[in-house]
Amino acid sequence: MTAWRVVRYWLYIVHRWLGIFACLLFVIWFASGLVMSHVGYPEAEPARRYRALQPIDWRQLRLDPNGLLSYLGLQRFPREMRLEMLLGEPVYRVIDWDGTRTTVSARSGEHVGATAPEQAVTIAQAYANAHAQSQATITRDQWTVPGGFNRWRPLHRIAMDDAAASEVYVSAKTGEVVLATSRAQRFWNWIGTVPHWIYFTPLRANQPLWRQVVLWTSGPAILLAVTGIWIGLLRLRAPYHGWKNWHHWSGIAGGVFLLTWIVSGWLSVNPNGWLSGGSPEPEVLLRYAGHDGPDLPVDFDKLAQESAQTVRFFHIDGMPIAAIVLADGTEQLLDTRTGQRVALTDDRLIHAARRLMPDRKLIKHERIEAYDSYWYAHHSHPPLPVLRVAFDDAQHTWFYIDPATGLVLDLLDDGGRRFRWWFNALHRLDFSWLVQNRVLWHVTVWVLCLAGLAISISGTVIGWHRLRRKRHHQAQLR
Repeated sequence: MTAWRVVRYWLYIVHRWLGIFACLLFVIWFASGLVMSHVGYPEAEPARRYRALQPIDWRQLRLDPNGLLSYLGLQRFPREMRLEMLLGEPVYRVIDWDGTRTTVSARSGEHVGATAPEQAVTIAQAYANAHAQSQATITRDQWTVPGGFNRWRPLHRIAMDDAAASEVYVSAKTGEVVLATSRAQRFWNWIGTVPHWIYFTPLRANQPLWRQVVLWTSGPAILLAVTGIWIGLLRLRAPYHGWKNWHHWSGIAGGVFLLTWIVSGWLSVNPNGWLSGGSPEPEVLLRYAGHDGPDLPVDFDKLAQESAQTVRFFHIDGMPIAAIVLADGTEQLLDTRTGQRVALTDDRLIHAARRLMPDRKLIKHERIEAYDSYWYAHHSHPPLPVLRVAFDDAQHTWFYIDPATGLVLDLLDDGGRRFRWWFNALHRLDFSWLVQNRVLWHVTVWVLCLAGLAISISGTVIGWHRLRRKRHHQAQLR
């Protein structure tokens, strides 16, 4: 037997037996992917949360930010500090650079304890504007299984008496609304995101195990797609009938898409760190702020003239700023010392941005007025306009800065750009020319997914027939 004949023999064997088991998985992935293109995984809505908060009662304030930071004993200004109402009382919410979250009463100066179930019901009713009933206090469930919720656990799950059969999750640790789901979202996600991401609670709760399962289910699927394309080209003109004919020609038409989709899905969990992108380090953001000390002067008499749902405190280029967040989520920047409006010019922000990477040269800056290939709207809607500053470091780092608030929104380096093209573009079809036309994007997704379903359904049927014949043949031999 020649080497080529051996290769061909094993090519068919590998494709045949992998296909028997993997094609059913492909059916699930393509069908669930179509659902996901219309209904995403439940997420919190910051704007809705702001609307649900009571306006800050400035008259109750007894503790200022300097007193708070001294009380907490912090060595540098925290990552986030904001003031808002909780059950009729003004509180400071502080997030330190290590992720530690602390809630302190601005009236009494004491730590705020855990939120009780009956308090969570009151918070949820204000959020959803409906009568509520406590269901359970949980560590995690199907909709709160991602690791991003770890900072808020445990959670009170509150059932709302509304038309959408909403469920609101309130952190028992901080009293914040962290998620809300509706009956429709839960239904569609059970046949969409959950099977597509293999997001079953017992498995996803163990992140390292879940990651390995994704790698070792999608990895062999890549081999199946490669062997299928190879066989299809070798037998391009071979006569097929029935399901085999469907499988052959749908594979010829959609095999390359199936391959790129499987490969990009496999890459989504970043094997070997190939697509690792950076994120701003605390020292970088503190340099940009122009102030790292645990202090911030505030004249509340000046700020109290404003109506606010939330106030965020931070520094930009050394200036202490209070961002007054209104009920609709819009912000007004005030100097904390004078209460005067702050207008951040591009020149001032670029001056501050040079401190992001002081040992590197800022080689380019531009104001992005419209979405492009790297800053675009599709599954989310990042703000416009935005400032982009580029440095001459080895990773060709870009920082995106919101000119309205002065905050650093994102960092994009070579690893992040690789992830953008190898996953977002290939897997989610986030090509700028395509995502700008939502209808065209949906049509493209449906056409390609239907081709993938034709390949996988026909492969599943062929595999089932083969297994039945094999079992029948074995029964005859007994």
